[in-house]
Amino acid sequence: MRLSFARAVVVAVALAVIAVSNASSGPRDTGSLALNGALAMAQADGPCPPDAPPDADSCAARVGEGLVPGLGHVSARYEFYYQGPCAGGGSGDRVLETTVVLTVAGKGDLHLALARIADCLPTALVFQRPFTVTGGTGMYQGASGGGVVDNHYHFTSTGWAGTDTWTGTLNVSGLSFDVAPPTLSGLSNKTVRVRRTAKHVRVRFVVTARDELDGPVQASCKPKSGRLFKVGRTVVTCSATDTSANTATGRFKIVVKRRR
Repeated sequence: MRLSFARAVVVAVALAVIAVSNASSGPRDTGSLALNGALAMAQADGPCPPDAPPDADSCAARVGEGLVPGLGHVSARYEFYYQGPCAGGGSGDRVLETTVVLTVAGKGDLHLALARIADCLPTALVFQRPFTVTGGTGMYQGASGGGVVDNHYHFTSTGWAGTDTWTGTLNVSGLSFDVAPPTLSGLSNKTVRVRRTAKHVRVRFVVTARDELDGPVQASCKPKSGRLFKVGRTVVTCSATDTSANTATGRFKIVVKRRR
């Protein structure tokens, strides 16, 4: 198990963005944020750092990045420290305490501590660990809080990969967390009439988005404005995300009818 970790390479990662309905524009949280984010993580090569716990037999770095609602673009890199093999000839290792740094782009760092796992882990790494927020830098100085991280990993041809799902509370005295999504405008149903022999027509529309803090933000729609729409009804889905990773979504219909 430890050898496979040492041979792993960096895998591209993404963060599952939690969509927030455009109709749910709510207040901004002051001093406290309910964390609920799933980060797709991967393994990275590299030697164990010099400050590894003295009882660690091996380690493997985890890397990830993406968007966390209420924070923004977040990158993560931390070590998994292992102690093994398990007593009695069992497969797997024990996971030791871990320090995590989550970097929020342009805002600061969050420092977290993950607890030790007493039980030996099987080959399929699926387990929970309590975490404690121990502080931070930048906007997050004096941060506190905690919760649980669900580690759900599996072995791939390039190493261990999987998901960290963080659930808990982040507290920063005096900081107003942005939890309100942008507002989408232009989500209006549209009917277009075409000649009787036509099968499709090019339809243009304008959808914009504005955030209370960020001002205008980019809105994207599928299908895009200017595409060919078939005769009949097509649902257009639009979304916009602000710099705190709050996403607004909305839909409208394009109806193409033949002239009688």
